[in-house]
Amino acid sequence: MDVAAFDYELPPEAIAQTPATPRDAARLLVLDRARQALADHLFADLPGLLRPGDCVVVNNSRVIPARVLARDAGGRAVELLFFEPRAEGCWRALVRPGRRCRAGAPLVVEREPQARLRIVGVEPDGPRVVERLDGTIEDLLAAHGLPPLPPYIRHFATPTAEDRERYQTVYARPPGSVAAPTAGLHFTQSLLEGLRARGAEIHELTLHVGPGTFQPIKAPRVEAHRLPP
Repeated sequence: MDVAAFDYELPPEAIAQTPATPRDAARLLVLDRARQALADHLFADLPGLLRPGDCVVVNNSRVIPARVLARDAGGRAVELLFFEPRAEGCWRALVRPGRRCRAGAPLVVEREPQARLRIVGVEPDGPRVVERLDGTIEDLLAAHGLPPLPPYIRHFATPTAEDRERYQTVYARPPGSVAAPTAGLHFTQSLLEGLRARGAEIHELTLHVGPGTFQPIKAPRVEAHRLPP
């Protein structure tokens, strides 16, 4: 299938910049397959749209504060998105701009407590292997990591405390995702209780969202595109 078949215009004003309050007040489009009809609902209506015995599967992966803002040796801004631990305390990370992050390049996070980083290596497909020289990457993320909001959110460079909470599902537990499993952001505890009362089964799995979610499709045909694990 030609990738161009998926092109469409999305006006910036149609992209919500703040989440619905409460979570389940978000809009829900329902397809009635039998009648081939569409209907507008709210996400809060979901229990009434399901039948006893229906199965709802949710992804309980927790988003890590993966984005770190640093500076190179010349004082210029560098953004890192850490996504996978490696041996000997190193992590794999996407970096921007990549030309400032060749192997051996030093980086510093200037906010207190300061942290010194070094690019250990550059992988063929672009990610960098990064080490921290004065501590662990885990402590770096705990102290300086930002929630990895999508770039179409205008304040994504300066997320708020509310963003940290709203960019997690209410059932998030094991950490590991570098982006939220967004389909689950609309569930509330009361909605989950309503689903159980309706007789729907709720099952959890853990599927960490990796850096492939950020990578553009460069191949002209969908079949030629390969996603990393």
